[in-house]
Amino acid sequence: MQPSITLSKSVRIVIAALIPLLAAIVQNWLWRTIPVSTWMLMYPAVFFSVWAGGLWGGIIGTLTATLLGVYYFIPPAGSWLVEDRHGFSVLLFAAMGGLLSFSYGKLVLKQLQIQEQDAQMLRAQHERLCLAMAAAHAGWWEWDSNTNQVYWSDDLASLYGLDPRTPPSYEHWLSSVHPDDREAVTAQLQQFVQQQQAFNLEWRVNQPGVTPQRWLMSRGQPVFTANGQLGFYRGIVLDITERKQTEAEKHYAETRYQTLVDQAIPDGVYLHDHDGVILDVNQVACAKAGYRRSELLGKNVMDIEKLENFDLAQAQTLWAGIEPGTVKSFIGLHRRKDGSQYPAEVRICLLLNEGMRLYIAFVRDITEQQQTEQTLQQSEQRYRLLFEANPLPLWIYDLETLAFLDVNNAAIANYGYSRDEFLAMTIKDIRPPEQIGDLLTNVAATAERQAYYNEAGAWLHRRKDGSEFWAAITGHTLNLNGKPAEIILARDITEQLQAEQELKQSEARWQFALEGSN
Repeated sequence: MQPSITLSKSVRIVIAALIPLLAAIVQNWLWRTIPVSTWMLMYPAVFFSVWAGGLWGGIIGTLTATLLGVYYFIPPAGSWLVEDRHGFSVLLFAAMGGLLSFSYGKLVLKQLQIQEQDAQMLRAQHERLCLAMAAAHAGWWEWDSNTNQVYWSDDLASLYGLDPRTPPSYEHWLSSVHPDDREAVTAQLQQFVQQQQAFNLEWRVNQPGVTPQRWLMSRGQPVFTANGQLGFYRGIVLDITERKQTEAEKHYAETRYQTLVDQAIPDGVYLHDHDGVILDVNQVACAKAGYRRSELLGKNVMDIEKLENFDLAQAQTLWAGIEPGTVKSFIGLHRRKDGSQYPAEVRICLLLNEGMRLYIAFVRDITEQQQTEQTLQQSEQRYRLLFEANPLPLWIYDLETLAFLDVNNAAIANYGYSRDEFLAMTIKDIRPPEQIGDLLTNVAATAERQAYYNEAGAWLHRRKDGSEFWAAITGHTLNLNGKPAEIILARDITEQLQAEQELKQSEARWQFALEGSN
């Protein structure tokens, strides 16, 4: 180690040169009273010269000690002559001094390099800490709760909304706290200090007119003395404005979501996990099931779902097949608290929450829908019965494409076409070519009128085998699946027309006979 007192290099070298001289004086005094070795005090002198002056101090001290030893302590004394028998000791002493100087010099140089590296590392760590705290909008502080003495980092005053030149003090910090938060913050702080506990405080900064409102959080840790007494508190201050804004936005979103779920969505909503445990419900679900919200939370969905041959294992298999962005639907049977049951349409989607599979089920009571569907189905059955059982040919065709949409059995029997053949044809295919123009004119006039009952008169129709017959056509327009259509009843009047023709001929003959007899 170099001397702890800082001296200039030239002074240290002079001291290193004087140390062997002082050792020579002491050794010369001892020489007169006690026989001593030639280099007895010279070795320690060289060591201290190296310690005082480093490499060059050691070399100068070694040369000085060597010259003094040769001149004063190697016979003949007072002469620079060195006999051969003393030459080796002189060379050994000089070599040892030089080696010690070089070794100590290298050691000091290495130590200085290590110190420089440590200093650079500390500076780098300090710079990184400053950058990290600046990026995090943070600062550090120390507070002696006994003396009320405060220290804080340079940027903490700005974080408090104070002038950067404001000196650190407890009073200045307290003035930066929003007046509405001041009483609560100081009460919490005093409680923690009395209990000598770590604390975590949050408050708004007193900056009127500044938006958004800045929030700060301080974390403090007590530091105790060796005898266990509270010495001071040390901690950091963080700007948590963004976190508070996020929390406010999250609260607003949750409130809006709850309002939407409870008031805007007409379906019952259940949130449950993969085990079927109900985590949340809306008011519609409570009303439909007859439970209070507190009663439903924690129940299993299978306590409500009573579909036959459908247990929790089957439900979990269904849930496991739901992918993000997809919806699985099924018709269930739900039981109310009073034991009554109702059919429900259940639509389930997946919600991934930090790797946890949660499910949102939208439940709709379809009792009225099923009753309506049943009534409609009965109506369709009655229509089908009347349509199919009618002894006269009936068909429905598209007013735009003229394609057959449906035919009854009487039409199939009378025209000779199968049902599939009819459904691949248009009404032009059962008319002779010379009537197509009149047919299109009649259809165009019919399509312009809604709910129109049409007595179209007698038309010549053609069967599959090519035979023709006269049919009296009666129609009524309707809307079928959003498309204009017309239902047609075709009554074969061929025999009626022939009878009428024969009657007319008979009347003509009788008229001719009467006129001839007159």
